[in-house]
Amino acid sequence: MMKFSLHMRLINWYKIILLTVIVIIIALSGIFITASGGFVCWLTEPQIWGEYGAFIGGILLAFTLLYQIRAFRKQQIESKFFEMVKYYRENVAEMRIKNPFYHKNATENEIEEQYVIGRRAIKIIFEQYKVGIKIAKQILDNINSEELKNLFDKTNKNYKKYKWGNEINPFEWQKRLNISKVAYLITFWGIPLDEDAELKTYLTPILEDDQIINSLINEVKLIATVSTYSRKNAGNSIYYKNLKYQNRKIFNGLTKPSMNNTDEKFFNGNQYLLGHYFRHMFQTVKYIDQQSLWILSKSEKYDYIKTLRAQMSNYEQALFFINSLTQLGEKWEFSKKNGKELISDYNLIKNLPQHFIPDLEPQFYYPKVKYEWKENYKPK
Repeated sequence: MMKFSLHMRLINWYKIILLTVIVIIIALSGIFITASGGFVCWLTEPQIWGEYGAFIGGILLAFTLLYQIRAFRKQQIESKFFEMVKYYRENVAEMRIKNPFYHKNATENEIEEQYVIGRRAIKIIFEQYKVGIKIAKQILDNINSEELKNLFDKTNKNYKKYKWGNEINPFEWQKRLNISKVAYLITFWGIPLDEDAELKTYLTPILEDDQIINSLINEVKLIATVSTYSRKNAGNSIYYKNLKYQNRKIFNGLTKPSMNNTDEKFFNGNQYLLGHYFRHMFQTVKYIDQQSLWILSKSEKYDYIKTLRAQMSNYEQALFFINSLTQLGEKWEFSKKNGKELISDYNLIKNLPQHFIPDLEPQFYYPKVKYEWKENYKPK
């Protein structure tokens, strides 16, 4: 269906070019006839006929060359684009992380796999993010409401024009936004080997207060991988009571074990995977978007980028959406760099379910996106 649609657009494009050529030839012919001494002189002078034929031939040759240049350039763009899509798929397939949720039960049966690869790695990173939400909520809930509101007014300037829905007040949505930002940065940077400088750098514009930031980071450092903690507290440990394992692995309560620097941290950072993944995706979309409209029409650009979007699972679109709300991904839309709204223009989160991400509604942040769930929604 997509190929048929693209074929019809190409036919329409050729019709437009042909019509343009005809109009230009007629106009230039009128100029040529006038310059040659009028219509009668033009008909009776063979030399003028020859000059006119050469004139028209030159115009047709110029348009033929332009058409060939355009066709060749499109072929180059398409070839490079599909090569970039291939690299994108390879990036996902080569992802491999040690599963922080991995552990053995009382009978030594493995719960979850120890290492995850490919799209499964993206899902585990998303589950880590949801644990980060619990930590961020725990810290921000202890801050005075007025102080928190003043902080949000400073840090959420790019989001002021968006309406968050009538059922929940704007302050609540700003709080949810900041909780999501903090949770994602914890998941992205983590504290590998207890190094927290990078995480502090990115948390400072959001939370500002050093005491709040240090409290948050100390909480993060206390959470070990499930296997690390279960080795110390096997069987009926309080850890298992605090872990609601079957419900999307969200922590009901955060355990505060006494741990040392040799323990493997739950948040060990994923920037080495996600940084490259999102940079490559941005360059792929940007490559198509920046092509001249003479080479690629808007609908053709959309079709190419839709092909890229089709490669993304729901978990990939969810992480992509969350990333785009932070400093790390604002260049996609919220920084308004060069007036671009790449996510909205190309519906890059179109397939993201409405309630897939805890406490966030994507349509309040990207209201222009034509969400798939909206197309299927039928009011009662």
